Amino acid sequence: MKNAQIDDLGSFEKFVALCEVDLSSNRICFQRQLNGLFAAKSTIINVNLSGNPVCTSANYRLFMIFNLPSLQVLDGVYVLFHLPLLAIPPPLTMPTSLY
Repeated sequence: MKNAQIDDLGSFEKFVALCEVDLSSNRICFQRQLNGLFAAKSTIINVNLSGNPVCTSANYRLFMIFNLPSLQVLDGVYVLFHLPLLAIPPPLTMPTSLY
């Protein structure tokens, strides 16, 4: 559905074996317009939304990874880090030497 002037997705709930979604270069502007995509979250491993205004929104990449836990590729870039790893806060102080 590339370059189809799409601005609302509807639900992907019935697509039980959906693995890849290419919605690049459409008119998806807001993160809430992606909610229908998350209904099929257990199977989607590759999503391409490049060229949509939503890609420039704050925390877009983290938002997508959080809502699609099986995601491996987003906009042609591998998802190398998972949110649980990113959520670990850094230490407040540097450890002191034991010597």
